[in-house]
Amino acid sequence: MFETINPTNLKLDPKVKQLWLEALRSGDYVQGRGQLAYIDGSGERVAHCCLGVLCELAVKDGAIATYAEQGSEPSATVQRWARLGDVDWLLDRNDGVNGQAQTFKQIANLIERHM
Repeated sequence: MFETINPTNLKLDPKVKQLWLEALRSGDYVQGRGQLAYIDGSGERVAHCCLGVLCELAVKDGAIATYAEQGSEPSATVQRWARLGDVDWLLDRNDGVNGQAQTFKQIANLIERHM
C-alpha cells in the first residue's frame, strides 16, 4: 500500500546514506512520531522520528551544533548536508499517515532502495 515512491531528486549523499541506514537498523534509537525528537524531564532525547535520527548524525558529523526537536523536518543545513530531497514520504511512513506506521528497519529498507 505504501511502496509507491517518486524517486525524483532522491540522491542522498552516499556517506550520509550509509550512516543513516546503520543508525536506523542499529536499535540504538527509540522511534517517535510527529516531531524530530522527544525530550525527557532530564533534557535527554529519548525518542526520534527517522528524520530526527538524521539530525543526530548531522550533529555527530559537525554539520550542525544542535536542532529544534519540535520540528517535523530537518533544517535546510541538514538537508543540504545529506543532499536530502522531498521528505514528505518519510514523514508519512514514520508517522503512519495514510496507513500503518513503519518501523525504522522498514524505513531503512525504503531509503536503501529509493535514495
